[in-house]
This record gives sequence, structure tokens and C-alpha cells, in this order.
Amino acid sequence: MSEQEIHVLVKVLLSNFEFICTVVYANPTCHERCVLWNNLKNAANLHDKPWIIAGDFNEVLVEGDKFGGRSISFNRSLLFKECLDHCSMVDMGFVGPRFTWTNRRNICDLVQKRIDRFFANPSWYALHVDARVTHLTRPASDHCPVLFD
Repeated sequence: MSEQEIHVLVKVLLSNFEFICTVVYANPTCHERCVLWNNLKNAANLHDKPWIIAGDFNEVLVEGDKFGGRSISFNRSLLFKECLDHCSMVDMGFVGPRFTWTNRRNICDLVQKRIDRFFANPSWYALHVDARVTHLTRPASDHCPVLFD
């Protein structure tokens, strides 16, 4: 574990199934997120188990993950993507509103992003093909709740 991630080995007693679950809260600063990307790559090198990674990554992957404000940084997105590729992670997709975060400003200054995500490696995903991620309606928070079923 570190300031940005917690790794847990989950064991389902009835089936003896084990997998790694990593929960992320990525630092808002790019330099600190690079530390997280390296930590995740190092964790990937330590096991070959089914694995899911979920949380607030504070980074977008593609232009369509953002509305408003400045253009995305392709270099920062590439670092995120390289990390996911190294870890063999696949975006689990979602149902519901596209963006999971907003700055809650009026339309002229509004920024929205999809930064809260669930990823799985192929061995986890093959065993849970019915898994679903749903972005729920945003309450008072700047993030919408995300339901993993």
C-alpha cells in the first residue's frame, strides 16, 4: 500500500478463488501520479493472478473523456495507457452518465471528466464476464457514485 493505492488479496472461501483487488486514489499532480503508475507496474511484475484495479485515477485516457477546459495532455494520457498496458488491464466500460467528475461551474466554465474507472486483467474478466460498472446520478459531490456489480 502507499498514499495512492491499496492492494488486497481476496480469497473466496467456497471456491478457493483468489484475485488481487487494487483501489486507487491518484494524486492530482502529474509527478505524483507517475509514482502510482510505477507502483502499479511493479505490482504487476509480482503476480500472475486475476486482478482488478478501481478508483479515482485523476487522469483521462482519451479526448472523449473530457468536456470543457483545456485540451487533454496526450503525454500524460500516454503514461496512464502505458501503465495499463504493462499491467494487461482492460477498461470494463460503464453504463450511465459519461463523466464521473465535474467542477460544478456554470456552462461557460464547466469541466467534466471520466476519471473514476474499473479495469480488469483478462484472467479476471474471463471469470466474470457479467460484471458491470454503472455510473449513478451525481448527488451533492463533485464525483458521481460508481456501482460495481
